[in-house]
Amino acid sequence: MLSNHDLDELVVKMGIKNFKGCYYKDTLKKIEPNSSYIINLNSEYNEKNERNKGSHWVALITDDMKRGIYFDSYGEREPVEIKNLLKCNQYKLGHTSKNFQSLMSNLCVFFV
Repeated sequence: MLSNHDLDELVVKMGIKNFKGCYYKDTLKKIEPNSSYIINLNSEYNEKNERNKGSHWVALITDDMKRGIYFDSYGEREPVEIKNLLKCNQYKLGHTSKNFQSLMSNLCVFFV
């Protein structure tokens, strides 16, 4: 699985503008208009208070009209942490429901 550092490098190489970074689902605290985020669906720390290594990467893109698009290559809905953050900031949220990736695959970042 690619790390957040690998993803940061790829974003630079691909010339993606307005990228705000890679986050665990519980560490993203601020949403900005016209921005993109890559989010890991693990929490930063597990129940033993050990830092998680990460699991599955998803994407969030916002525009300047308080709209966001959530993309998960498995076609799943956003976690409650992301849903609540967007709701608190008065963003309307759309999402994909199509499954692009096999559950046996670890290539989620290539769909993001």
